[in-house]
Amino acid sequence: ANAFNATYLRDRADNALAAGMFARAIEIDPGFARAHAGLSFTHFQNAFLNYTPDREAEAELALKLAHNAIQWDKMDPFCHLNMGRSLWLFGDMDGSIEWLDRATRISPSYAQAFYSKALAETLLSGGLKLVSGGTDNHLMLVDVTVLGIGGKTATEVLGRCGITVDM
Repeated sequence: ANAFNATYLRDRADNALAAGMFARAIEIDPGFARAHAGLSFTHFQNAFLNYTPDREAEAELALKLAHNAIQWDKMDPFCHLNMGRSLWLFGDMDGSIEWLDRATRISPSYAQAFYSKALAETLLSGGLKLVSGGTDNHLMLVDVTVLGIGGKTATEVLGRCGITVDM
């Protein structure tokens, strides 16, 4: 197994395996930008998917490691993707979109950056804040209080769209 394969399997054990591999790669080559970005991604996963109890610490690590990655390689779109996604964890969707734009300017066919940017723009356009959740199980917790609707109304509207809500 390699670290990137383990990361994209998106399960807690595989994410931990990937984190260990990326950390080892950084030990061997402290200037390996992609390893810093990969380790950032594993900490993002820990925070976003609630794999660990200290979400804030994981978010801080994800952001720090993404910053390190960009310092080592300003032209690697994966580094920019991780900075953009790390900012999600702090509710900074505007900042996230800027970094995701950079990733797609560097690599115009970078599908993961386009997906991440689209999600950030969709949430931002509705004034919504991503609380937690992930794409591994298609569940996300979004703060909809800004919409001024109650749970019953939200459940009815989402039900008409074919979206199941568990309150």
